[in-house]
Amino acid sequence: MSQEVFRGGVPTEPDVQKLLEAFGRPEIGRKFSYEEIATILNTHKKTARYRTVTWVWREEIKQLYNIIIGCERGKGFIALNNSERLRFGVDKYKSGLHFVEKAQGIVAGCDDAKLSEPERESKNHIVKISGSLLLSAKMEERRSLPGPALP
Repeated sequence: MSQEVFRGGVPTEPDVQKLLEAFGRPEIGRKFSYEEIATILNTHKKTARYRTVTWVWREEIKQLYNIIIGCERGKGFIALNNSERLRFGVDKYKSGLHFVEKAQGIVAGCDDAKLSEPERESKNHIVKISGSLLLSAKMEERRSLPGPALP
C-alpha cells in the first residue's frame, strides 16, 4: 500500500489487510458476497466505511495483480474475466464522454461579457478541447472495425 500522510479519520490499511489476507490473489470469476466482506470487516454493507475500505481493497488488487474487481448488483463483487473487464472499461469510457459533454454544455452557456479575460480563456479552452475529444470519439465510432457487438 502507498505510504501517504494520514490526515485524520480511521485508517483503511488494517481493514484492507484483513481482506487481502482473507482472499489473497483472487481467481478470475471469484465472487465475494457483500455479507461475506461485511463479516470480515465487522461493519454493515451500507456504511461509508464499508464503501471506502472495499474501494481501496479493489484498487489494491488492481495494483498488485492487475485484476479488476467489478460489482454484481445486489449480490457482491466479482473478479472480472477479460470480456467483463472490456465491458467495464467501455462503460467507464462512455460515462466519461457523457460527463465531458455535460461539462462542455455547462461551460459553453457562460456569458462571455460577464467573465474576466482569464475566465474567457478557460471557457474557450474547455469548449475547444471537449469538442475535439467528442468529435474524435464520434469519428472513431464510425471508423471502428466490424466485430462482435458488446453486450
